[in-house]
Amino acid sequence: MKPNLIRPMLLTPVTEARLPSDSNFILEPKLDGWRAIVYKQGDEVRIFSREQSEMTGYYPQVVSESVTCFRGLSLVLDGELVTFDPPDPSNPGQLPRQNRNLLRRRNQPVYFYPFDILRIGGTSAMRSSLDSRRELLGEIFQLPIDAPRNLLHIQQVEAFDATKKEELLEVAKKGGWEGLVAKRRASPYQPNYRGRDWLKHRFKLPRS
Repeated sequence: MKPNLIRPMLLTPVTEARLPSDSNFILEPKLDGWRAIVYKQGDEVRIFSREQSEMTGYYPQVVSESVTCFRGLSLVLDGELVTFDPPDPSNPGQLPRQNRNLLRRRNQPVYFYPFDILRIGGTSAMRSSLDSRRELLGEIFQLPIDAPRNLLHIQQVEAFDATKKEELLEVAKKGGWEGLVAKRRASPYQPNYRGRDWLKHRFKLPRS
């Protein structure tokens, strides 16, 4: 049965100067991949794109590891599907720019980086603050599993306090990040909404 699909919350493009630098926001690396919402009900996992096209069959490793990582839980997660060229997914904040075309290849290793949780069990988390949702997501990632988490293809996106904006900008540009995302800590999750709570800035970096 097809799940009740949720359209992702959208980001508003801003200049570097307009990226917030106060404690009301967090900053995340902007990963260059495909936005995806993962629906897990028991051992059934389905993956849908931002446009609500089903992509489950393309990413069997993400499907199987979702069962491993979140055993016994029913969840809806928002995140990014990425692949790396060359492959080195040890830390998304230190990665070279990703090659989105490789995501179309079924034999290419793909990683899922969730940055938000929309539902757990039968309860929606979308009205909770971003801080509360990230705390809940962090708790889920700390649950014991059989496999070492650092070897799995599902990793939580790291967040930084926006007061460290200048320091993070320097690290991001030297590391070849695609950009930065700023999110208001108190913001609820608003499907298909583009406002001032979620912002993005893409660096104009040359591709190798």
